[in-house]
Amino acid sequence: MKRLILPLLFCLPLISCARVTEYEDLFYAFGQAPIHIITYQGTQEDIQELRSILNKFSKETDNYLESDVPGVYTINHTSENVQVSNNLYNCLRQADSLSTSLESYFSIYLGSLSKVWKESLANNTIPSSDVINDEMNKMHLTSLTFNEDNKIQKTGLSEIDLGAYAKGYALDLSRNYFETKSISQYIVDAGSSSILLGQKNTDDGLFTIKIKDLENTYIKVKNTCVSTSSIREQSTTIDGQVYTHIINPETGEAQVVNDTVIVLSESGALGDALSTSMMLMSEPEIVSTENEFNIKSIVIRNHKVIHSHKDIIFEH
Repeated sequence: MKRLILPLLFCLPLISCARVTEYEDLFYAFGQAPIHIITYQGTQEDIQELRSILNKFSKETDNYLESDVPGVYTINHTSENVQVSNNLYNCLRQADSLSTSLESYFSIYLGSLSKVWKESLANNTIPSSDVINDEMNKMHLTSLTFNEDNKIQKTGLSEIDLGAYAKGYALDLSRNYFETKSISQYIVDAGSSSILLGQKNTDDGLFTIKIKDLENTYIKVKNTCVSTSSIREQSTTIDGQVYTHIINPETGEAQVVNDTVIVLSESGALGDALSTSMMLMSEPEIVSTENEFNIKSIVIRNHKVIHSHKDIIFEH
């Protein structure tokens, strides 16, 4: 979904005319999203090593396709213990914990219902209430057990879906990798919804981000993850109602409250989960969530900012 010109955010340094030494790679992962890595330090071998890490993690978190490594697909299709990598084990533990603390807004147990909605909307229809209720019952009866030696066992008939979490966690893996290599100047663009920014190779280190949902509006940031959820790229209108790829885990409906939510956070995984969750929240709930998780957000409806964190400064 991400290109050099982003549908929701546009990172100006990606088209800078400045001639500097940089190393980069562009490949496809996480559902064929373009993953663009740029560093101004390190070596091309560092980029290739990180690409290998992210490609493996992409396979592990795919709930649609079976791969040569055990992962979410394997967990979804067996009732036995599945031994997974340390990265996937920790990712699923964190995501499961957030599914509990954000239960009205976020859940990794919506995989089966998400597939029902995806198929229905592709045919320009909506699922019946009976189908939605049946899938919701499955979701409530599905859980993961985390055992020793990185073994995970699923109980229940719904499927795990890390679509709102995996790319953000991949950003966290990228940041950890760069830290071990003492690399501080980088961009990892994981498809408009998930962007990791280190420092730009300038005196202030700030990147300039254009917010595409707002006319001539920019923010400057560094050392942060930028997570975006929006109806702009993935929505369908049926009988005057807008349906999206985001499922409300409390109602089972594919409708949201806000048009776009942008979250700035230290963790890409947390940012991705919260930007998805905040699409379903009122402004007071958003403020409470910002305070609880120590993040900053911008919330947009009808091309207007209805909320922004007090520390975010817009430039025009």
